[in-house]
Amino acid sequence: MAAETACIPVEGYCDSRFEPVREAFRSNLERHGDVGASVSVVIDGKPVVDLWGGYADAAKTRPWTRDTIGIVASTTKGLTGIAANMLIDRGQLDPNALVTNYWPEYGQKGKERTLVRHMMDHRAGLPAVGTPEQFMEWGAITRALAEAAPDWEPGTAHSYHGMTYGWLVGELIRRVSGKTPGQFLRDEIAGPLGVDAYIGTPSEKDPQVAEIISDEPALRTILASPQARRAEMPAGNGHTNARALARIYGALARGGEVDGVRLISDSTLRHATSYCVTGPWEGVDNSNPAIGATQATKFAQGFILNSPVTHMGPNPRAFGYAGAGGSASFADPAAKLGFAYMMNRFAEIATQDSRSGRLVDAVYACLQ
Repeated sequence: MAAETACIPVEGYCDSRFEPVREAFRSNLERHGDVGASVSVVIDGKPVVDLWGGYADAAKTRPWTRDTIGIVASTTKGLTGIAANMLIDRGQLDPNALVTNYWPEYGQKGKERTLVRHMMDHRAGLPAVGTPEQFMEWGAITRALAEAAPDWEPGTAHSYHGMTYGWLVGELIRRVSGKTPGQFLRDEIAGPLGVDAYIGTPSEKDPQVAEIISDEPALRTILASPQARRAEMPAGNGHTNARALARIYGALARGGEVDGVRLISDSTLRHATSYCVTGPWEGVDNSNPAIGATQATKFAQGFILNSPVTHMGPNPRAFGYAGAGGSASFADPAAKLGFAYMMNRFAEIATQDSRSGRLVDAVYACLQ
């Protein structure tokens, strides 16, 4: 085993101050189950860690390269949340307005008083709507959501909107901006910052895409096919790498601007992350340990906040998103730090005792 793990390639840049992060990253590959991954850290707009290593496929025939991208599951929600908050910042979307101001068809079957912020913080009451077939077609799934009755009165309870979050918030983005979330991400965020980040990944990027390695057949069925890659599922099928996510969150950690590109104002970010919705989820068995742990999740307006199940270092005001399987990205405004980790082997959530958690702790140990 030692001879095999010694050959795992790790490449990229790491400032000498952050060598313990390289060692933690290598340890993830050698001892903690990573097959291929990338990790990146940006401080005050400057990259201090940009590492990648391992393999892009389960057979270990394709080395993970600088340009490898992969699916980041619910970490995608953070990109969608950034887009919606950018529209709030521009005065085009009001978090306290009725959804029907922007999406009139949505106002039926008890959803008439739903506010925009209820969609952005998982209080909309539609945590599970639609079929895998509808997921592939924007019009089909947004019609299903508009016609559905909520599981509770919107705004009075919360539960994780695992897939529906993306189309609920995404349809608001589309109605307000005239662009789908994928187009908005490309034109207004990834393009200006010069990074690879996609919701609805173009076919020319397929050679860069890492294989999903997971024991969950549903994950592969819903998200791993070429058809699913092309579709826009703004809650779960974003494809990117750690470098891109850390640069995006690095901008947010500096009040919304980096290298002359301003995404959003600091005041809007502060408002979006000034509160949280937390506690037991509605309609699930919270006595189940696998579900009960999620009671600690802190949902803000388009982001999740630092918590035991989404470890983002020592700053309780850090914000971002994490994904099923282990990916994580966040901004820490106190340290002006953007962090991201993504991988192709899906195995856990982003607790402190996880692959991403060990990397986060290594980063902050280097800052002391």
